[in-house]
Amino acid sequence: MVAVACAVVAALALAGGIAAGRPASPAARAHTPAPITSRYALAGRCVALGSTSYYFKATGLGTYMLYGGDGRLLGTSHHRLIKTRTAGPGSEWTAELKGRQLTLRRPGGPTISRTVAAASGCKPFPEAQVDATGQTFKGTGGHGAVFGFVDDHLHITANMRGGGLVISGEPFDRFGIAAALGQDAKVHGANGALDVTGNLLRNGNPVGTHDTHGWPTFTGWPTFDTQTHQQTYYVWLQRAWEAGERLVVAQTVDDQALCQVEPRKRGRSCDETTSIVRQINTLRQMQDYIDAQSGGPGRGWFRLVYSPAQARRAIADGKLAVLIGIESSDLFGCSELRGRPQCTRAGIVRGIRSYKRLGVRSMFVAHWFNNALSGAALEEGDKGMQQQPGGRQALALLFGSAEAYLETWQRAFSHR
Repeated sequence: MVAVACAVVAALALAGGIAAGRPASPAARAHTPAPITSRYALAGRCVALGSTSYYFKATGLGTYMLYGGDGRLLGTSHHRLIKTRTAGPGSEWTAELKGRQLTLRRPGGPTISRTVAAASGCKPFPEAQVDATGQTFKGTGGHGAVFGFVDDHLHITANMRGGGLVISGEPFDRFGIAAALGQDAKVHGANGALDVTGNLLRNGNPVGTHDTHGWPTFTGWPTFDTQTHQQTYYVWLQRAWEAGERLVVAQTVDDQALCQVEPRKRGRSCDETTSIVRQINTLRQMQDYIDAQSGGPGRGWFRLVYSPAQARRAIADGKLAVLIGIESSDLFGCSELRGRPQCTRAGIVRGIRSYKRLGVRSMFVAHWFNNALSGAALEEGDKGMQQQPGGRQALALLFGSAEAYLETWQRAFSHR
């Protein structure tokens, strides 16, 4: 069993920096050149290419942006090497290492081939810092018990819900923190006036403005009273892990009815299943991205787990075990129309099995709105006006009894 620490202790640890962690800056590794033994080991390293040294910022497993001391990236244009301040596909390189021969390639661009040489003194690519020192813990206690605190309801990918323009900011972006947390004006408008949902949740009025400055100053957000800005950037989550967090339930989330009333969308479908699958893929990409920063596949602190045994192994190894969950209102398309379910028992079984294959291990059968599986909990004020009690009659029509309903779920999850 995971020992769950008090939330107050966890909050103090995060706020005061009392928790142990690895060195705050990746530059620390770059100051002590060591042999580069694989293409993954380039991450966070200072590498000499001829007479010029670059900081290798990992964008994925084996892919990099090369950041120079002048604050510009090495890119290509019309098959020529250029220096650019734009982080993006045009400045991303795929690395191959054979012996000491480093080859860098870009689609449609020139190939760079050099003898790899570790260097020092590179300017690190801009990134948030953990700002904690020491060493975090791992191992087991008496009788093999694992220890840490748990966040059993965390929306890492909530920025993808509601059409993709409700919540500003990403938990990570392959092209860096400026792309992930510096785009609020593009999402919510130059003065925040397009943050209709955020304004409504903040003060009950859809009309309003806010300071849109995120990275690098964060003068505008995150703040305690916003629900429409990213709160779980991967470095912030890393700080929680270093403070002792060892288990997270990453709830993928969407509600088709809410998405449909959002006036602005990023060209995405409001279908909940489509959104949830996209969010699951993002969690996998996030694991790969963190692995890339850490030196290669499986070396990161963020581990997706699919069984209690896997979770225990990850925690004992001192890593953050991440369970994939779902929180949605129209699970399996089981909405109601005139009191009758819009899904079948066989369709539900197929849906459960499909989500299980995708790695889902936790589900809320209801969220904001009633469906054929359950009734949503009523809330006060404007939120409660959108909800209606019930759902039990449709459940009985669909399964015949509560016992048959439970049997259906148990059979689907036990299916191999």
